[in-house]
Order: sequence, then structure tokens, then C-alpha cells
Amino acid sequence: IGQLLQQPAGKIIRELPIYLSCNPSLFDPSVKNIQPADQVMLRGRLDAAIETDDGLILVDYKTDRISPEQVPERSAVYERQISLYRDALIRMGRKKIAAAYLVFLTPRVLRPIPAITTANAP
Repeated sequence: IGQLLQQPAGKIIRELPIYLSCNPSLFDPSVKNIQPADQVMLRGRLDAAIETDDGLILVDYKTDRISPEQVPERSAVYERQISLYRDALIRMGRKKIAAAYLVFLTPRVLRPIPAITTANAP
């Protein structure tokens, strides 16, 4: 990832704003009688997206002060966030998403995120 981040500036999108309208039941399954206009707006910011021939590589930095042994458990907390970012980029018409990574800065651990999607994927 470090080598990819040294690519020419046109290949890296930094601080990419993410907007995604979601069905409220995605966050609260008990919600009933949802109308098409009833949406929850997800807003976030992806730290970096690197353009490659295979598609975008998503990178999100985490500043949690954890040990390397805690990374798998903490990654589970953020997997849904990066999956929603992935879905938003796909719905926004971006290229294919090639991979997604969480970068935990304090333990200096790079964690790949499996190719999961939410119910809102196209």
C-alpha cells in the first residue's frame, strides 16, 4: 500500500467524501412499513482510493491505540463501514473495487477487508 500511495497524484484520491442513501432497516431491522422516500443518509470520508488497472483500492486509516493481537477484533467493528463505502462508490458509478484495507497506525498493521457487501449493493 505504501508503494501504491507514492504513485503520481492523479492516481490517488485522498479524503474522498462518501454519501449513500440507505434503507433504514439496514441499521435497525425492527423498522417496518418503510416507504421508498424513507432513507437514511450515510456520510463519511474515505482516507484514500488508489486507481489501479484492476479497480480502486480503498484505504482507511484507524488511530485506535491497540496491540497487534487486538487488530482482528477491532477490524470487525470497521468492516461494515468500509463495506458501506465500497457500496457507495459502486452506486456512484466508480470503477470496480479491487480491494479494501484498514491501516491501524499504532500497531502498524495492514488488514485486508473481505469482499463483503451490504443489502444496498447494486
